[in-house]
Amino acid sequence: MINARKKIVKDKGAAPTELEEEVAKALLDIEVSPSSDIKADLRDIYISGAKEVDAKMRKAVVVHFPFRVWGAVKKIQGRLIRELEKKFQKKHVVFVAQPPRLPGRHSGQQGSEGDGAVHLHRSWPGRSQAHDGAGQGRYRPFAQSKCSWTPRC
Repeated sequence: MINARKKIVKDKGAAPTELEEEVAKALLDIEVSPSSDIKADLRDIYISGAKEVDAKMRKAVVVHFPFRVWGAVKKIQGRLIRELEKKFQKKHVVFVAQPPRLPGRHSGQQGSEGDGAVHLHRSWPGRSQAHDGAGQGRYRPFAQSKCSWTPRC
């Protein structure tokens, strides 16, 4: 039999929580059941995490999917939520797409001059670091422009 652990994809070295294992087992049960009409679609779907949060009346299970499988999840979202809510009685089920983590700055690190609005401002065509307002290139100071504060220029 297929292991439910294959339905969970986590960062290296991160162990799945008990709730994530329950959600993965429920996904596998739905995939393996002979009466399921979403069996073929569930074959390529896996989760990246799950959390339980308190809603107003009852608890909710927030299931995180990697963005690369989000298209397949959206196709069967309604039927899959219905099936998972049957498995998790008295709990709502919510799906969330987790955006891919791109390499780059981590939180807390200082940025260099090469990123952000300052870099774009300084690299704009016709702009120079020492701007004297003489109207170099495309840039024209406001006093020399044809446009006033009216919407027609």
